[in-house]
Amino acid sequence: MQGDPKQGALQICMKYLSKNGCTGIGEPGKCISSKRAHFRPSELSDVVKDYIVKKFGDLAHEFADLRILGSRLHIHYQRNFRFHLSRRHLLE
Repeated sequence: MQGDPKQGALQICMKYLSKNGCTGIGEPGKCISSKRAHFRPSELSDVVKDYIVKKFGDLAHEFADLRILGSRLHIHYQRNFRFHLSRRHLLE
């Protein structure tokens, strides 16, 4: 997913950040996928947080204080929507 935090070449395990957590492969701190890692990111995009909430229920308590950044795509849609609203108002 675009906006995923990374540790080197590995993407973060989103299940690890969720209430459910990631059981890994029996080793503490290891993800079941060799392409993902368990670590605490300094921030998350709102897209990633929304995905975790929809797919896994919510962020785990220990990650609830992470800084959430708005996505550029969301900001683009907001600006575009406001532009169309203001244009419609002018045409009426």
